[in-house]
Amino acid sequence: MSEEGYRKLYERAARFPHASALFTICDRVFVALVAGSYMVILFWSFVLKMPETVPFLFGPAAAFAFVSIMRAALNWRRPYEAFGTQPLIEKDTEGHSFPSRHVASAFAIAAASILYDFRITIFLAVLGGIIAVLRVAGGVHFIRDVVCGAALGGGVGAAAVVIFLLCR
Repeated sequence: MSEEGYRKLYERAARFPHASALFTICDRVFVALVAGSYMVILFWSFVLKMPETVPFLFGPAAAFAFVSIMRAALNWRRPYEAFGTQPLIEKDTEGHSFPSRHVASAFAIAAASILYDFRITIFLAVLGGIIAVLRVAGGVHFIRDVVCGAALGGGVGAAAVVIFLLCR
């Protein structure tokens, strides 16, 4: 997205009354829904001693670690740094924009949840998509950051599932 396109999107989002508070709260709520869902599924998986616990634990963990290392190595700037805007989501971090770790984690969890129930996967993927939109419109990530985060997270989560199924 060009700087002009980004600024237009940002300006539209900033027009909402109390935009910063709204975006920050929505971002936190949707991230908490994904994290909470992950913890509940993981807890019950442990309690019921399900074999799916292993890929459901390690797929998202591997995605988180991989994306964290990649972000640190690349250290790309965030939109508010590049364009001199104030993000609508509370954030003061410099760099580490690419790829989005929030989106990667959501999609890794969604992909790994296919072992349990397809409806859970769809629910978590939709939440991941909402988080991606919020983080771009809120000014903390570029579109490339969330698209690559979704692809990497989903890919690593899916790889954990495939490896699990092949090793059964």
